[in-house]
Amino acid sequence: MRKKNSVLFIGNFLSLTRGTKSISESLSKSQLGDHFEIQLVSSQENKFRRLLEIIVSIVLYKNRLVHIDVFSGQSFQIARIASILLKLRKKTIVYTLHGGRLPFFFQENTVLVSKTLKRADFLQTPSLYLQSYFTKHGFEIHYLPNSINLKQFKYKRLVDNERFSLLWVRAFDKIYNPDIPVRVLYELKKEFPKIKLTMVGPDKGMIAEVKNLARDLDVFDDICFTGPVKNTELSRYYHSHSVYLNTTSFESFGLSVLEAAACGIPIVSNNVGEIPFLWEHGKSAMLVEQLDVTQYCMNISNLFNDAGLTKRLSLNARKKAEQFGQDKVIPQWVDLFKRFS
Repeated sequence: MRKKNSVLFIGNFLSLTRGTKSISESLSKSQLGDHFEIQLVSSQENKFRRLLEIIVSIVLYKNRLVHIDVFSGQSFQIARIASILLKLRKKTIVYTLHGGRLPFFFQENTVLVSKTLKRADFLQTPSLYLQSYFTKHGFEIHYLPNSINLKQFKYKRLVDNERFSLLWVRAFDKIYNPDIPVRVLYELKKEFPKIKLTMVGPDKGMIAEVKNLARDLDVFDDICFTGPVKNTELSRYYHSHSVYLNTTSFESFGLSVLEAAACGIPIVSNNVGEIPFLWEHGKSAMLVEQLDVTQYCMNISNLFNDAGLTKRLSLNARKKAEQFGQDKVIPQWVDLFKRFS
């Protein structure tokens, strides 16, 4: 049997401690394993230990091809340090650019980011938004979208799903604006007294503030806080609620939005980052400008009152999600890595 070519994946692979797999972790373990020998670093929760493990892995790595996830903020330092070491060792580097904040990080750190990106042999992103932005700044960026497991996220609208039920799936972090769904719930209760909200996701420092807001607005008893939910279990929430809310301030691809779309739950989203590149207002989603609570409420009310609109959004969103099925996307990854192996 012919030996498989190897790929070293560098990034934050923290599913053992945080429950949710990153895009690269899911891709490399379950979808590329038949074609390549995959090595992942790092799964260390501690940032210093994570960086140290990455450095050691680079020093010991004997093969040619390395893939690095590139994010903004502190995570960018992983790509910067790793790429310096990899160039010294004459390795082939493939970057995948992630995160809706990356353009803002570039504006604040132009020289640093430019030097780091120029070390790559191949630059790609799953985001048309990021591709457009960095192409305008002189980089050759290839588009390779994220994929979705359509067997896991099946199209199914449950007959007994609560008609007036909202779903929010994100971390309780400032960039995801978890207060917005609570404010929307408060306003909509005036028109729909039986409305409920489910909030799914881990606490990143804001859950106490959100719960206090819910108590102040007297809607706490109308909200279910589930905490983190495994990706394999998310579909039952998408299937059983009537509207999905996306309230992020930044969006580089929106995998959770795509998962919701695949399951057929109508989407009401902030119109930011990648969202307008993929989703069309009134056809595949309802879009809101600048996190405006009034606009959220108006769009949700229209969905509650217009069965035709709800069905149209549900069906069109599923059709859009099918464009990102694994059968269409994974062969592109295989071809890419074979080219550089």
